Amino acid sequence: MQTEEHHGVANSWLPSPFTFAGAVFGATRRIAVTVSAIIGPLHDPLRLAEDIAVLDLLSAGRLVTVAGIGYRPKEYERAGVEWGPGRGTAPRSSGARPTGRRASA
Repeated sequence: MQTEEHHGVANSWLPSPFTFAGAVFGATRRIAVTVSAIIGPLHDPLRLAEDIAVLDLLSAGRLVTVAGIGYRPKEYERAGVEWGPGRGTAPRSSGARPTGRRASA
C-alpha cells in the first residue's frame, strides 16, 4: 500500500501518512506501507527519525519511507517554512545536522 504527505488540498490528500500507516500495521500482519514521500523540510529531523524508527519496529520492518522536498510552495507557507530559492529546492531544516563528521582527537 502506498501513501504520501500533502497539506491544505481540496481533495483531502493525506496530511498524516505515519498515522495512517500505524493504523494499517495495527490491522494487518503482512501488508507493507510505503510513505512516498514525506516532505522532510516540514518536520523536525530528530522527531521524524524517531517516528520512522518506532513505526518500523512496531510493523516488524513493513514500513518503507521515501523522503522528498515536495513541490508545492503552499505547503511550506502553511507550515511557516520558507520555500528555498529556485523551483524544486527547499532549505535544510534549521534542526538538521550534517552526518559523517570526524571526531576530534
